[in-house]
Amino acid sequence: MKAAAKILLVLMLVSATTVVASDDGVSLVPNVNFPLIDGTGKPTGWHIILEGKGLEGSISFVDGPQGARALRIECVKYPAQLQNAWIILKQDGVVQAKKGQNLEVTFWAKKERLKAERIPVWLMNLAPWSTIAKTTVQVTDEWKRVEALLTPTADSAGTRFEIFFTEEGVLYLADVNVAPTEKQEIDF
Repeated sequence: MKAAAKILLVLMLVSATTVVASDDGVSLVPNVNFPLIDGTGKPTGWHIILEGKGLEGSISFVDGPQGARALRIECVKYPAQLQNAWIILKQDGVVQAKKGQNLEVTFWAKKERLKAERIPVWLMNLAPWSTIAKTTVQVTDEWKRVEALLTPTADSAGTRFEIFFTEEGVLYLADVNVAPTEKQEIDF
């Protein structure tokens, strides 16, 4: 009986860690649809950071597009005098970067009260600290699936994949996927 329970638990965990594929490959970031939640109520494997003195905010989960679970990240206080402050959704050490290899980034996004029309999506090298790929994607007041290419300028086994914003407001994200691709450009 214990063996059957263990098998059932393993099957449940495998189905909960949905692997999503792009047109060219399997996602390099785990927990893309946020089905796994840790003991603090955050999506397992993802870190949400309000980096900067005086920043205040919260996260929660809401219904997203096409029945997906979405992450709601809100910044309620962003002091006007702040510089070098960010509200970041990130994963460290999971994306292996190869110089010149395109990575397709796709996700659903929408915003509330954010003035910015675009949000940054970066790939950082953890040591030495540097930006090795970056782009921006458009966000609107309605759910929209966004696509972008990141092309690392260096090889790195230790990276940070991050999506961030720098003002008061709400950013909603769902189905965050990063995968190697043969694409050279995104079709709009």
